[in-house]
Order: sequence, then C-alpha cells, then structure tokens
Amino acid sequence: MSRARGWLYALAAVLTVSPDSMLLHFMLLYSPCSAVWETIPLILFLKYSVMGFIQVGYSVVQAGSPAILLSQVKQSWRALLLPSIFMLICQLGLTTCFMTTTAANAIMLFNLQPVWALGMGRYFLGDTAQPHTLVAMAVALSAVFLAFAPLAMSGEVEAEMPAAEGAIPRTRFGDVVALLVGVSLASYLVAYRASSMSDPEAPLSIAPALGSLGASLVAAPAAIAILVSKGEEGGIGLSSTFVLATLVDAILEAYYDIAMGLASEDITSAEVAMMMLLEIPLGPLFCYWAFREVPATSTIIGCLVLFCTLVAHGVIELRIEMHAAAKLEDGSKDGASKSGDSELQLRDIMSSRGGVALSKRASGAQRVQSTVESTMV
Repeated sequence: MSRARGWLYALAAVLTVSPDSMLLHFMLLYSPCSAVWETIPLILFLKYSVMGFIQVGYSVVQAGSPAILLSQVKQSWRALLLPSIFMLICQLGLTTCFMTTTAANAIMLFNLQPVWALGMGRYFLGDTAQPHTLVAMAVALSAVFLAFAPLAMSGEVEAEMPAAEGAIPRTRFGDVVALLVGVSLASYLVAYRASSMSDPEAPLSIAPALGSLGASLVAAPAAIAILVSKGEEGGIGLSSTFVLATLVDAILEAYYDIAMGLASEDITSAEVAMMMLLEIPLGPLFCYWAFREVPATSTIIGCLVLFCTLVAHGVIELRIEMHAAAKLEDGSKDGASKSGDSELQLRDIMSSRGGVALSKRASGAQRVQSTVESTMV
C-alpha cells in the first residue's frame, strides 16, 4: 500500500502543478494592468506571499514548533543562504518566462536543468556521470536546439493556428529567461546538496519558503506602487477571476512541493523523477485547451524528443536502483559480513550517481534534490 500511496501522491502533485502556466495566462488576461511588465510584479507579490506562508507553515509543522524552526535557521543560516537565493531567482524567472513565451517553450527550456546540474555537480562537487546519462544529455541539448533554432534565426515564430484571447506568443526574451531559470534551478540543486553535506542538521526544507517570500519582497515596491496608482485613478480593479487564479495557483504549487516530498518517502527518486516528466506534455495541453495556444512544429518535435529521452533515462535509472536494492537484499541473506559488503556496494553505486540516496525525504526541497539528481546522474 505504501508504494501505491507514493505513486498517488506523485500523480496528484504533477496534476496540480501542470495548470500553472494556464492559470498565469488567466492572471495576465484579467489583470488590472494593461502592460505585461506591470502585471508581473503584481502576480509575484500576491502569489508568492501566499505560497511562502503556506510553505513556512508546513516547515513549522515538520520542525515541531516555530521556536525550534527559528533556532535551526539561526544556527544554520550560512547553509540556507545560497539555496534560498537561487530559489528566489527561480521564482522570479518562472513567472516572467510563462508571461513572455509559450508554455511549451518555457517548460521545455527550464527542464534542461539536469544538463547544467551535471556540469556544476562535476565541477563543484566532483560528481561523475554514467555513459547513458551523457548520451541523454547530448540528445536533450539537440532537442532544445531543434526547437530554439528557428526563433534564434528569425526572431519570431508564428503560431500555426489562430490563438484565443489570452494566448502568449513565443519570444526570444521569454525563451532566454526560461533557459536561465533552468541554470538557476541547477545552481539551487548543487547549493542545496553542498549545504546538506556541510551542515546535515540544517533545516533546508525552509529554503523554498524563503525563496518564495524573498520573491514577494523583491516585487513588493513595484506592486504596491501599481496598486496605489490604480487606486488614484479610480479604483484598483482587481477582478475576482484574477484573485481566484492567483490564490489557486499559489495553493497548488505549495501542495506540489509537499506532495512530492511525501511521494519520495514511499517510492524511489527515479520513479518520482519519471512522474515529474508528465508536466512537459500536460502544461502546454492545459494552455491549448484554454487559449488555443499552439507552439511551432519545431517546438512540438523538440518536446517529444526531450520527453522520450528523459523517460528512457529514467527507466534505466530505475533499473539500476532496483538492481542495487536486489543485490543488497541478496547480500543480507548470506550473513552479516556479506551484507556489509553489499551495503557498501550499494552506497558506491548511489554515490557515483550524485548521492541521491536519502534515508528520509519528507520535504518539498528534499524532493527536488533527490528527483532531479536521479535524472541528472
């Protein structure tokens, strides 16, 4: 039952986060501001305030009390600093890229983060990659080049079908921001892992919450100025649709972090990583259903190649984990000495893949580390 529960948690999490891009489209469509660059800080301020407080609440529950959590943060603030900063950058960039390019391009480009994490992990932490991982990374980069090349050469790619009101066109700026979000997320993963090794007692589950609240604070001055300006013009004019979409998006993303953490307690990191890949096709499908937002053919082909590549890599990783677990179980039946040897072999296998074996992954932040590193190495 525990494995079935893990799969259900992972499936529920992916289904709740996949409408993110569609909800952001609704926020843009019903925004009280006419310009995209006025809407972005307003969304950042409102959405990440709600999301951050939900994440903090969950961290308090895990710690046992606010006093315990605060004490842990004070003691381990150095370990929390870099992961929180990189998560802040991710939160700012995610909203921006979804507002300035198609959902398909944004999701595909920031899902390149395993490539950047592989390079950073190798340079900063001495991680090694197996041959099938290197092949998967090469194919993934080729898929993104296939999707990105037409826009890079021409500047714009027209939609192949008429889009409904609220659809967001593809732009070079939005694609670049999505690419940088992937780099920032990879930096977060590497910083998170380095911090977990240097300070094992650090409450790293609070890092996503600090990143969310930090993004809200960064956007606060511009958002408040916009609200004041709108009030002076005769009313702020926040529609119920805009407020509802913002609140729902914040709650769903916060639930996603929590549910993925719970899923990783019952199923392997490779299995969680494979389930996460469903966002690649589901996110654009939600936008197509709501706004008839159709990406270019090159983007569709690139997404399919990337999705199939990551699934194949995830299957190989899953087989490796299952084989290692079977060896450990066989070794335990042959006596304590052999069991120790098998356990050491399992640790060696997991270490060579980036150290994704965690005794307990109960937080959303730990889920991000374990699942993406499983895809990475």
